[in-house]
Amino acid sequence: MRTVIYANGSSQHTDRRHLAGIKSFAEKAKWDILVVPPIRSNDALSQLLSIWNPAGFILNCTNGMNAFPLSHFAHIPVVFLGRHDKLEQTERHCIVSDACAATNLAAHELVSLHLKSYAYVTWTKSTYWSNNRKECFKAALALHGLQAEVFDSSRFKDIGHKMTVALAEWLKKLPKPTGVFAACDSMAAAVTDACHLARLAIPKDVSIVGIGNDEELCESLKPALTSITLDFFAAGQLAAQTLQSMMSRRKAAKIEAYPPLCIVRRESTRRFTRPDKIAMNALERIRREACNGLSAIDIVKMFPCSRRTAELRFQAATGNTILEEIRNVRLEKAKILLKEERLRIDRIAGMCGYKSLSSFSNFIRAETGQSPLSWRDSGCT
Repeated sequence: MRTVIYANGSSQHTDRRHLAGIKSFAEKAKWDILVVPPIRSNDALSQLLSIWNPAGFILNCTNGMNAFPLSHFAHIPVVFLGRHDKLEQTERHCIVSDACAATNLAAHELVSLHLKSYAYVTWTKSTYWSNNRKECFKAALALHGLQAEVFDSSRFKDIGHKMTVALAEWLKKLPKPTGVFAACDSMAAAVTDACHLARLAIPKDVSIVGIGNDEELCESLKPALTSITLDFFAAGQLAAQTLQSMMSRRKAAKIEAYPPLCIVRRESTRRFTRPDKIAMNALERIRREACNGLSAIDIVKMFPCSRRTAELRFQAATGNTILEEIRNVRLEKAKILLKEERLRIDRIAGMCGYKSLSSFSNFIRAETGQSPLSWRDSGCT
């Protein structure tokens, strides 16, 4: 069994998903995956290579880990997850997110709200991925005759009080309502804090979209954060697949991009044409509990009126019927879970709120025209 080293950027949820994708491919390729912490020195890298003599190397440089020159790896094939800003990429094989595809989701979400202004908040370091998202967002808005204001967070060393105060003052000056796309979920959390400091209501004054969909973080914010789910699992699989091709000398170095999965809409962009507090609470309950067996009757009971009136109030506020909203949430969940090749379809059915495989299969076929297995094979598109 060949050993492949994965140098992990951190223990964050993004890197855990990367590793899951790598391991999924490794099981089929009969690899032994050795996970090591971030490598910070040339000596540490040399010792690792000497001890293990790996068949390949995957190095995650999305969180600032050193992206060593290829000469340091001798003749060992290496794939980089992310791009490193300080080194030339021409001879490197890098796996990156499709910034424009992900950013288009954010632009669509915010532009559809018909706001008065739009803005982008960069990461605290001038990185490739943050700058790339900024340029793609500006380009997407330009297609609609709009422009994006930019808050350059790289002027500050970190997300601290000084930056939050400056961001709050900057947000106050933007025409309201405004839509903010943040470089990542952590920066979106900082925008949320800045709004609270500036006494700006979310989403009435400021609608916010993050990227990464760190569920623990997104759900902990008040209000909960709308965010774009990137397919980190697919990124790990693509990195492993690319490494296998390089081992067989079948693949030249280049940059490959993986697509986003979807946008998960939460309270930070829930602007209602007809404000209805009960409908808003019902919508958030559907988002949280639709995959736990929630029924339309459960939602109707939240309204102090007849079922017909409850349905009309919900549809007037959200644009969807109660059942449509439940099905939408379940479909997005199914789309994410079906990417996990190791998950059985019957288990996914239960995780999406269906008591039987047949009812889940009928649901997927009605929504997509395909069986769950066929939809999985097609990439859930």
